[in-house]
Amino acid sequence: MNKMLRLAVVLMKSFGDSIKGKTDKAKNYKRILMYALITVAMLPTAGMIGAAAYGSALALNQVGQAGLVLGIGMTLVTMTVFFFGIFYVLSVFYFAKDVENLLPLPLTSGQIVGAKFLVTLVYEYLTELVVFLPIIIGYGIAMQQGVGYYIAGVLIFLLMPVAPLSLASIIDMLIMSFTNIAKNKDRFKMFSALLGLFLALGINFAAQRIGQDFSDPEMLQRLVSQGDNSLLATMSKLFPTNKIAVLALVSEPITALINLGIFIVAMAMCFGAFYGLSGLLYFKGAVGINESAASRRKLRKEDFERETRIRGSFIATYLKELRLLVRNPGYFVNCVIMNFLFPFFLLIPFLAGGSDLSAKDMQDVSTVVMNPGAMFLAGAFITATNSIACSAISREGRLLYISKFLPIDPKVQLNAKLMTALVFGACASVILILVERFLFEFSLLHGLIGLALLLLSTVFTGVVGLLLDVFFPKLNWDNELKAVKQNLNVLFLILISVIAGGVLVAASLALKLDFVLGGVLIILLFAVIDGFLYATLMTLGAAAYSKLESAS
Repeated sequence: MNKMLRLAVVLMKSFGDSIKGKTDKAKNYKRILMYALITVAMLPTAGMIGAAAYGSALALNQVGQAGLVLGIGMTLVTMTVFFFGIFYVLSVFYFAKDVENLLPLPLTSGQIVGAKFLVTLVYEYLTELVVFLPIIIGYGIAMQQGVGYYIAGVLIFLLMPVAPLSLASIIDMLIMSFTNIAKNKDRFKMFSALLGLFLALGINFAAQRIGQDFSDPEMLQRLVSQGDNSLLATMSKLFPTNKIAVLALVSEPITALINLGIFIVAMAMCFGAFYGLSGLLYFKGAVGINESAASRRKLRKEDFERETRIRGSFIATYLKELRLLVRNPGYFVNCVIMNFLFPFFLLIPFLAGGSDLSAKDMQDVSTVVMNPGAMFLAGAFITATNSIACSAISREGRLLYISKFLPIDPKVQLNAKLMTALVFGACASVILILVERFLFEFSLLHGLIGLALLLLSTVFTGVVGLLLDVFFPKLNWDNELKAVKQNLNVLFLILISVIAGGVLVAASLALKLDFVLGGVLIILLFAVIDGFLYATLMTLGAAAYSKLESAS
């Protein structure tokens, strides 16, 4: 147990940037700032969930079903932990680069897997902090609970992910032990991540449908009056420990204490079952994990000529950037696929609401769409969040020296990187216009001006993002996702885009400009701004790129 805990601490340290050096203090400041920004960004979501739990608890308490709030929250969190835990476990247990270093050490499979389980558990706590903790607090305030409730709530918060994560881990170990899926791990990681994204969309859609049902007081009373905690019992069939946890929070002190004890024992049994099976299954799937399947297809003469034909330096660099984004599972999911999914997020409220959306709701949304500043903000936000431009240099990492050795002008390389971001941003812009055309009636002129605003915002965000990454690249990483997920340039670019778009929205409203006039003025303004920023990229940016050195 002691070795398992020590290993878990080491793995957690390696998750962050624990590389020591003369710039270590600066890295710590950047990391702290990044975590602070993420925390601030999550506070509104957590606040809304807590407020919803507070209001729902008060409403349900009138029919004696306030505990249903905790039951719904636990069920949603448990299912989320289970489904996404399947992908987290695969990444941490098998596809992490530390696996080949851990296997030769004098550690049992249980110690390795147990430590990795604790690391994965920390990931799940981040989800709970945003979703489940506000529900516990909101319910507690609404029902005026005492100190004992919050102590039990903390224990349940810490232990609740153990059961779904143990089940997900056992499923993954069985799959990896008896299949050859690891030999195509890049393809599998891409498939699993896409499955996770579509699952998230499905959960979002279902949550909005449920939310609309629960927003109707008559529907709410009809649901809860069908039986004593009938909904709670139904939702607890897959993970019956959730019902025990709810009873530990809502029952009288003695009954609550008994249920809390049962819940703790049940979690210990789940972890014990996982720990015992790991000794039988883990090594079978982990040994040889870094071996990959190779294609033995014979290369024909035509294929060889096509692959080796001479291309211009710009086209060759652009294709290199494009292939890196498409072929790497992490970059494909976080940088590419979001361009195509984000516009469809607009459809979810309408599909979930169906005919229940009132004319006033449609009019309110239409007013936003008819604001040229809002159109610019949408395009800028999409391009900023895809992080293609603001991680273009960072993705090179320690291999940046290869690009510096190539006989290609730095301006050509920067143009290729910028073009990659602009192409995907333009695709997102076209899809967004088509989705809005599907939802709202507007003229051809409106559509053309809207598309021009989206494209100019894409250029603005792409150039600013590339400038940020040229001057402040994150080249020292041991996992390609850190170049995107732990890159402060992404957060700064989102902040700049939101500020710029917000100023335009406020100006459009203050001046009471219609869409056509406001759109034309913004187009003229940002045609000049984008031209100036591009000239800066080709002068100061190219000079800074020439002086960059690979991380040691």
